[in-house]
Order: sequence, then C-alpha cells, then structure tokens
Amino acid sequence: MNWLFGKITDITDEQYNDVYCTLTPSRRAHIDRMKKKDDRKRSLMATFLLNKLLLQAGKAQAAIETHENGKPFVTESDLHISISHSNQAVVCALSESPVGIDVEKIKPVSKKLVEYVCTQSEREYVLSGKDAVDDQAAKRFFEVWTAKEAFFKKSDGRVKSIRSIDTLSLKKQVFEIDDYYITLL
Repeated sequence: MNWLFGKITDITDEQYNDVYCTLTPSRRAHIDRMKKKDDRKRSLMATFLLNKLLLQAGKAQAAIETHENGKPFVTESDLHISISHSNQAVVCALSESPVGIDVEKIKPVSKKLVEYVCTQSEREYVLSGKDAVDDQAAKRFFEVWTAKEAFFKKSDGRVKSIRSIDTLSLKKQVFEIDDYYITLL
C-alpha cells in the first residue's frame, strides 16, 4: 500500500494542463462539470498523484475512470484507490486490497460536534476529561474523524452510520503534515 500527499499549489498550470490532456473522455467530462476552479484542481491533483503511484507500481499505462457515483477506479486492474481532499490538500492511496484514506485540515471544533460524531470511548479520548475542546482535543478529534472517513471509504460506504464506527480499535496509520491530519486504513 502506497500513498501520496500534495497541495493544489504544488504544481503549475502547465502541469495541470498536461494531466488534463492525459484523461479519458469520461474523466474530462467529470472534471468539466465542476464549477469551481479549485475543485477541478483538486481532481487533477488527485490524478497527478495517482499517476505517480501507478508509475511506482509498474502500471504507468493504466487509466483512471469514474463510476456513476463519482468514485474513481483503475481500469483493467485489481488495484484499489482512495482519494480525499481538504482545502488545499489532496491525498491518494493505492493498494492491492481495499483501502481508505482521508485528510482534514485541523481547525477548531465544538464540543457539540464531538458529542454528535464520536462514540462514548472516542469522546473520552478526544476530550480527555475536559469540558472544552482545546487545540490538542481538536487534533484528537481530527484523528478520530479521518479514521471514520477512511473506514467508510474502505468499506465502500457499506457502513450504516459513520457515528457507529469506533476508531480507537482500528489498525490505522495516522500522519500530521502541516496543519492536516491524514489517516490511512
């Protein structure tokens, strides 16, 4: 399993154009339907990162397509991919088995959100006996939240409720890059 992180400011407009030219007609149509420039850049950055991962895996000629539900996949391959973005950041994972990855920008969160999203054990972990959500608690919240999202993606959305996932027992890899939390399952 491999993964990459990038920011939409990391590549030039020329590189974006180069990536766009390599897309299949259906992927181009998918990107062309996006109204916001940053949304198109995030999608193209994901393709840029996935192409690097495919090259590393010896699958440089593989094409990336999009299911009707918007989820991308590698054509004529058993490889699994997962993509996430938040603000300027994009992460992509490539694996021979189902994979989930999520990235979130760390920002202040309310106690009400923690209580709504987290299981009892996760609330105890995030809040660590405090009544307020300080900076460290916010980081712990995003560790939990990205794990929930990654699990949801890995399971192809077959989870009834994201709140039902208790992430504390999951085998996961957690990374902090700049002001972003990333979880890989």
